[in-house]
Amino acid sequence: MTELYKEAEAIVMFEKDCEEELRTEKFLRFMKATRLIYLAIIILTVLFMIWWTFSQQHLMFVLYFAFVILCIVGIYLYKRKFMKNMFYLQFTACNMKKALTVYLVMLRNSKEIEKSDAALYGIGSVLLCMGEFDKAIEIANLIERYTNTATSKVYALIIRTSAAFYKKETETLESCIEQLGQMAAQNATPFIRPTYNMASEYPEILKFQENSDYAGALELLSKEEYNRETLSKVSSNYRLYRIAKAVGMEQEAARHKEFVLANGGDSFYRKSIVNE
Repeated sequence: MTELYKEAEAIVMFEKDCEEELRTEKFLRFMKATRLIYLAIIILTVLFMIWWTFSQQHLMFVLYFAFVILCIVGIYLYKRKFMKNMFYLQFTACNMKKALTVYLVMLRNSKEIEKSDAALYGIGSVLLCMGEFDKAIEIANLIERYTNTATSKVYALIIRTSAAFYKKETETLESCIEQLGQMAAQNATPFIRPTYNMASEYPEILKFQENSDYAGALELLSKEEYNRETLSKVSSNYRLYRIAKAVGMEQEAARHKEFVLANGGDSFYRKSIVNE
């Protein structure tokens, strides 16, 4: 357990989901074991080729390499299944408790601090969805303190940008967007350009909310990038619900509210409506 993990855990102050913790630990142990599996396959392949050179048993040749391919494909599919489930928890099921558990366990098992930025970013993004904006900013601080790569700087800035958006801190938001624009021009990280494009529209969304402009907000939030995953749709419907409710559009407000309640999981979007 690293000092980085201890600091992150102290910030989050969170009781992990036991089932998801065990599942993630099992996956990480398996991924460590794959190094030995690949090494064993290489050694066995060398020995097999030496044996086959003399025996020339073609059936055994086919069977052995079929076995090797099945091992490699099996490892790949298991890893892919785990990663799909990890993203499903946060972006489709909106199950923030389970998603946060996964990222925390991954951070706990990370021995190389410089490669911990992805897990920290995951923790920060989930905290934002839980309404823990100040805690998310503290996680961004950890990313900047412990890692020093171009990608980690992008991760930290995205968290700060989103936090400023949720907290309606317009000056901080505009400053973060400007920095994101500079990074997008200099950084080849694939996700930074679409992230910057979306973030550049955040001030406009806040103006729609402030002015209770339902038509303008509906037009903007109906764009594809705001409706790719369930979580994005929940966020859009939550903002539209707030605007529709403010201007007395009861039918529209009820429709957006129903969507958030049905799909919002344990996100702050759903909780804030439930607690009204």
